[in-house]
Amino acid sequence: MKLTEKKKLILINIVCLVALAVILWPLLAISQYNYPSADDWSYGANTYLAVRSHAGILNFIRTVADTVRNDQWEARFMNIALATLQPGIFGEHYYALVAWIMIGSIIFSEMLLLAKCIGKENRGLVIPVSVPVIILQLLYCPSPEESFYWYTGAVNYTFVYSVSLVLMALFLELTETMRRGKRIAMTALAILLAIVVGGDNF
Repeated sequence: MKLTEKKKLILINIVCLVALAVILWPLLAISQYNYPSADDWSYGANTYLAVRSHAGILNFIRTVADTVRNDQWEARFMNIALATLQPGIFGEHYYALVAWIMIGSIIFSEMLLLAKCIGKENRGLVIPVSVPVIILQLLYCPSPEESFYWYTGAVNYTFVYSVSLVLMALFLELTETMRRGKRIAMTALAILLAIVVGGDNF
């Protein structure tokens, strides 16, 4: 039976997703053995206590702000703010989510930006084009432990890199014609993401 172009593309998409799943399985499976280390302890200590005290969301936000304001070592304010939010503050076993968050952010952001760049008419190519690039990034990452498993390091580079790709996709979206309300909402989101990127790496 001769395959049509559409069926060939579906088959290629399936093969790419299976290959990605094979690559992801060991990377995510070992995340259950991941535990906080180094700066995760110092930056997460106060927010951990705030969570344990059950004093409410306002107290939690105040604790994050105080940690940022009182820090004498790190100049990048978003670096500290993000560091205080490591998953381990909600319980040691939640730290296993770090790898899921970091790897998930790469996959999501790269697919989103590519989809925006190639347009709606070529959306079927998002997976075949992005997945090989993502697989290469995951397999040949110079420092997987700091890029995917150590939260304070990973959030400053892997996560913020992913946020910058989402920001670029938003910029491209804002160049198009859209309803006023949607434009205001997307502009506000772009400003927020720009603060995250700029406040962490610049």
